[in-house]
Amino acid sequence: MIIVIAAMLVGVLIGFLVREKKALLKVVDVLVNAAIYMLLLLLGISVGSNQAIISNLGTIGAQAFALTIAGITGSIAVGFVFQRLAFREKAHEE
Repeated sequence: MIIVIAAMLVGVLIGFLVREKKALLKVVDVLVNAAIYMLLLLLGISVGSNQAIISNLGTIGAQAFALTIAGITGSIAVGFVFQRLAFREKAHEE
């Protein structure tokens, strides 16, 4: 884990030092996108080759859907409650 944190800190330092070099930043952006696509491809290969995941894809999909709906519903509910609490005093003052 220390290696990951150290690599991130070195990257931040290098990014800070080269932040004015727009051409270099465009190249880095392309490389980052390529790396993300490659990681997604490799993740797909890993998932597709895992028999346990493939055989339980229906169950995993249903659970993912339920978690998504619960997360969205909870976020909307908390946002609604926060809005009502945060703006309640301003409505009474006017």
